[in-house]
Amino acid sequence: MSRDSAIKSSLGPQLVFLILVLAGCGEDYEGSVVRPFEATEIAAIPDTLHSDANHLIIESSVNRDFQPICPEDGRPMTGSIRLKDINEVPLGLSVSEATLYVISSNKMWVRDLVVRGPYDTRPHQLEMYASEGPKWEPGLVVDIVVLFRDEKGEQFRIKEENVKISESS
Repeated sequence: MSRDSAIKSSLGPQLVFLILVLAGCGEDYEGSVVRPFEATEIAAIPDTLHSDANHLIIESSVNRDFQPICPEDGRPMTGSIRLKDINEVPLGLSVSEATLYVISSNKMWVRDLVVRGPYDTRPHQLEMYASEGPKWEPGLVVDIVVLFRDEKGEQFRIKEENVKISESS
């Protein structure tokens, strides 16, 4: 058996497996894997997290930019999240990693968040950002889920429902 035919025969089963795996995933035109949360999964995620000292919520914003300097069809969606204590008590945790899920009925944008803060002037909140999302229509109402880990590695989920995609123009 030649070297080329040995490579082809060993890649055959792997290629079939890869095709089957990819066929089970949907992709929107931006390349984000779309597997929406089930409604029961979203319902089970709290909109407030309670710890010893903090009562946390998220304030979410998703936006599409259509300013004159943008491409005709606008820039991709961005997401901005504030994780904050509702009583303005300084945060008793730090976030080591976070993931944003923007959910629209049958599709979902998933992106790692860049975490900033807390700042000296606002020790009760931190900010997280994501960019290069899909080009969903402004006005669409979505649900936001943030999954994050604290400095101890403990995982948390929190949501904000019914967030409208805004437009800058």
